[in-house]
Amino acid sequence: MYERLAIILFVLIVAAIGMGLVRRRGMQRAQNAIQGLGITPGIPTIVYFWSLRCHQCRNAQKPILERMVEEYGEKYLRLISYNVEESSDMAKAWGVMTIPTTFIIDQSGEVLFVNIGVATDGVLHRQLKLQHISQGQVQ
Repeated sequence: MYERLAIILFVLIVAAIGMGLVRRRGMQRAQNAIQGLGITPGIPTIVYFWSLRCHQCRNAQKPILERMVEEYGEKYLRLISYNVEESSDMAKAWGVMTIPTTFIIDQSGEVLFVNIGVATDGVLHRQLKLQHISQGQVQ
């Protein structure tokens, strides 16, 4: 019994470490790919990778992102989206392996967060708020 629990715990630890490495690698690749985006200085940006075939992309992530842009206003939050079927080179350059995937980029063009799978509005708000706090712009 203890042996099985130890094996399960080991597998969970290895999986957690693996996910951390995947996220870190994704952030590094995204930081390298960000050069060609022409990020507007001073405006946080969400880069969103999606597909027409992805139910979660269309019915969950896209409405959340559209509400956030409406809430913050285009003057304070920029959304750049890529359909991976049409922009496979861009997805590859960013290291996107699953969709939906969102990247949170701060005002200076630094990738702060990568969200693999659907990122809820609560998660995105926290990430954007943390980014504002780190920039000294508490709202």
